[in-house]
Amino acid sequence: MWPELDSVVELLRSLWAAAAVFWAAFGFGRPLVRQLRLESGGCLAVGVWSIATGLVVAGWLLWVLAALGGIHVIVIAALTLVGAIWALVELACACLGRVARARSTPQHREGAHRSRWLAGGLALLSASAAAVLLASLAIALAPPTSVAVLSDALERPKNVLVAQGAGLTEPGGCSLIQTWWLWALALDGPVAANLVHWGVGLLLVLATVLLARVLLGSPAAWIAGGLILLSPGVQRHLGDAGFDQLPCALLATLAVLGACQVLVQFESARAAVAAGLMLGAAAATQPAGAFLAVALAVSWAAAVGTAPWRRRELAISGGALLATATVVAGPALAGTASWPDALAWYSLRGEVASLGPVLLIGLGGLAFARRLRGLGHVSIVLVAYLAGGALSRGEWWTAAVPLVAVVSTWVWIETLRLPRPQAIIIVGVVALVAGAGLGPLLEKSYDRWPVALGRLRRDEFLLAREPGFRAAALVSQICQPDDRALVQDASGLYFPCRTESSSRCWRPLVALPGGGGPRRLIRAAQRAGYAYLLLAEPVVDDSKAATGDRSQLAARYLEQRLLDRSTDDGEVVRILQYRFADSNHRHIRYRLLKLRRLPATTALSPPDRDVHRLERR
Repeated sequence: MWPELDSVVELLRSLWAAAAVFWAAFGFGRPLVRQLRLESGGCLAVGVWSIATGLVVAGWLLWVLAALGGIHVIVIAALTLVGAIWALVELACACLGRVARARSTPQHREGAHRSRWLAGGLALLSASAAAVLLASLAIALAPPTSVAVLSDALERPKNVLVAQGAGLTEPGGCSLIQTWWLWALALDGPVAANLVHWGVGLLLVLATVLLARVLLGSPAAWIAGGLILLSPGVQRHLGDAGFDQLPCALLATLAVLGACQVLVQFESARAAVAAGLMLGAAAATQPAGAFLAVALAVSWAAAVGTAPWRRRELAISGGALLATATVVAGPALAGTASWPDALAWYSLRGEVASLGPVLLIGLGGLAFARRLRGLGHVSIVLVAYLAGGALSRGEWWTAAVPLVAVVSTWVWIETLRLPRPQAIIIVGVVALVAGAGLGPLLEKSYDRWPVALGRLRRDEFLLAREPGFRAAALVSQICQPDDRALVQDASGLYFPCRTESSSRCWRPLVALPGGGGPRRLIRAAQRAGYAYLLLAEPVVDDSKAATGDRSQLAARYLEQRLLDRSTDDGEVVRILQYRFADSNHRHIRYRLLKLRRLPATTALSPPDRDVHRLERR
């Protein structure tokens, strides 16, 4: 079956939008990277630092535009065009030799020899890494259907974009990282946001390679980058956009990289400024950034204690790092509640399991490995960070994955000192464990391949998987720019207007005592000024309800009769009704209602009181 032309056009448009985001980010970040002289790592370092710095700069530019009321698709497209043109200028200057680069040959430290063994390890990792990247790319090319993504991660940036920036800088608005998804949504849609998130995961791998180069040199650093992709937590988040874990890990890795360049490679305070920029951006997004700041402070104090002759130099660099991080993170933390709330389902065992068996086995062998210059600083940061993260109730594992990967790489290199039979057994066991961990990701990507290859249209995929998409498609044809919709399901992302979930705004809407059913929600939504309401109700078998709870059946009957009467009077217009079976094979009835706005002081009618009285019984 050949791909459909419309599907191919949609895929190319999404790929173009994601590429435009990264290309414009390179244009925004390259001048700052050149001023900070972060070019010692070659083209790879220039690319990673420039794109990451450009994303942070673009996020703050979007914040400024939101404060000025300038969040429009045209304005964001023009901003992207400016960044892309400047990136072309930077590339032309580099090709013509007008930009001076400080090139240095990576030093091969102890353990970076025995290239035959390292080539074998790279071959084993390459197959696993390629499988992870391809499977996650297939997931990224399909429209998101995850409840976590639809409910808040992408819905909030979408609402800010529809409202032209209103609410971005207010408490509960978008974080710095969520402005990246807003950027992608403005250029294309949710699939472009998926691809940007996938690209951020790839940048995380390359940033880990740069961090490992400081300690291990090449080609052992590429093993550390491959180990990142063997983490179950990274595999779980790599394909779905909207989550802050992988972007926060990228910022944290670059912060540690800048600190190691000061502590290990004796670079100037410019590297500390770059580290402070990334640390501040991470701290403005998640508590993991604050824990990393404490861990870096502990490592900095240890470096001052072991090298007192560098006390003045380290004091200047540490002050530059702290000042930059405070300037970057201060306004975000003071102006918005960007940190997520404590997770009720938090489990320390689950957080540790997110690292994966390969990384945990390598971390456990650190006690038997030889000392390596610079590894002590990374180990101190890792131990201090794990100690602080274990006491929190959040997903702290992401920022620890790159550090654990670097430490594990040195441990696996040390195993090559063992006799050949034992080394082969260890490598074989690690390869089997790594291959077994790819099962969930490959299974998740199986039904996304038709969409990724253009053989299945996105709307057909969403109609079969996303229950609220049918209602969203109808609303997109009849809604007005200032309309708002209230949904009783986590499916507000695909609505073209501002949407809110009844689970998050139930209390401020329904202020009357006695609880609330669908009828109460309808009246409250009318008083709040919502134009559309999507009701989602489980379908209950009438025969079972008649033999069980008869009051429930009577309440449903009275409520349906009252809704029919309101529909006849023009107060509520039912424009769509359908059923959808969820993943647990439970049938849910969806009703899309067009509401007529009521005054906020409208009292409940006597039939409403009858329904509420019956519900209380």
